[in-house]
Amino acid sequence: MTVTTLSYAVDQGRYGASQVNYVTKSGSNQFHGNVYELWNGSKFSAANYFTNASPENHKPRSTVNHFGGGVGDPIMHDKLFFFFDSEWVRIALPIVTAATVPTPAFQNYVLQQLALGGTDSVTGSVCQPFPQSVPFYQKMFSLYGNTNVTPLTVLGCPFDVGAVAPTIANDGNGCPYRQSISHSSTDHEQVQRVRIDYSINEKNTTWFRFQTDNGLQAAYADPINPLFNALSPQPLYSFADIRTSFRKILSTISIRRFPGMEACC
Repeated sequence: MTVTTLSYAVDQGRYGASQVNYVTKSGSNQFHGNVYELWNGSKFSAANYFTNASPENHKPRSTVNHFGGGVGDPIMHDKLFFFFDSEWVRIALPIVTAATVPTPAFQNYVLQQLALGGTDSVTGSVCQPFPQSVPFYQKMFSLYGNTNVTPLTVLGCPFDVGAVAPTIANDGNGCPYRQSISHSSTDHEQVQRVRIDYSINEKNTTWFRFQTDNGLQAAYADPINPLFNALSPQPLYSFADIRTSFRKILSTISIRRFPGMEACC
């Protein structure tokens, strides 16, 4: 494999940044293949200090799984060969996120006030009854799951934990909880390649390669509910890379290579 970062040759002028050239395996007159796997998970990793310091937390799941294999065989002895390989990566990154969530008491308070209407305790704005939105808020609150963690005082909350009047009016701690949530983001990628080699004669050979590379990356992992996760296809579209090449031996000490056509779809 070679990596070029400047002074590109004429066949490398299409791309910026660095150019990476690599040689893939090819088939031969004998059947051959290999398989491999690399795995590391949360069972072999310790939880960080902040996770252990919060009793409601648990160590988030983490996984690195890199596996694949290849196989090659002759199609026609001494003439035509094939090789196929596949590579897969599965990664789950551990994340601990702090989030502010509504308490069960505040959820019930909102549902009651939607049906009754009322006056905002901070701004004085009059809120009209809106009972038709109650089913929507019930579904929205159901996404939170268990929210009973650490009370948080906020301006405008009319009650403390236990539905009692706050020490300071409209400055209670019964509305939101501060919650530390352990979760994971999942990413994966897979690459498949097929290569065909054809020996025309002792001095002329050619080969063809087809490759696909696609995957999925978690751009955002929501701590409340995976329904709100943002996923990004990597690359943005599935693509195929098709390459051909022809090699001719001009003498016993010189080899000339003619790059063939390249296409990308």
